[in-house]
Amino acid sequence: MNNIQNNYLVNLGRHIRKQMRENGLTVYDFGTEERMVDKSTISRIINSKENLSRKNLDAFLETLVLKTSFCLYFHDNFFCYELIESTLELIEREKTSCLFKILAKLLREKYVDFSMLDTYSLVRIYFVNNRDTMTNNLQHFMKESLTTTMSSFEVAKLYEKWIEDYLRNN
Repeated sequence: MNNIQNNYLVNLGRHIRKQMRENGLTVYDFGTEERMVDKSTISRIINSKENLSRKNLDAFLETLVLKTSFCLYFHDNFFCYELIESTLELIEREKTSCLFKILAKLLREKYVDFSMLDTYSLVRIYFVNNRDTMTNNLQHFMKESLTTTMSSFEVAKLYEKWIEDYLRNN
């Protein structure tokens, strides 16, 4: 698992933890009487140490009162904003990565008048100027690509594919 995928899982765990707090839930509340999900499994998923597998997905959806896996994996615009922002910052810090080179080229082409600014500043400007477009594009891509049975690791890979394609084509 690479840093982009791990970043998605960390953000997902933070988001699930927030939903649990808002709904007054604990790790003991996941599952039904017939099939409870182990509290350590819930903790490991929330801390991005374990995959949210297909077999546990229904328990999460049911407990968090969500209709679809899309609602769990990409709950709202704010989640997407935070995810995209943290991903761009992560890419900017990994100066030797292929994605950094793609992002740096994109920024220098889009902001030729800002040659005095460093890459971090350009990333911030790019995010502020494009966050709604990126969020809409991400949500559209995921609605088309996400299946109802995808695990969190599969979604993280799909997210990585989206960010790479988006940066290459914009």
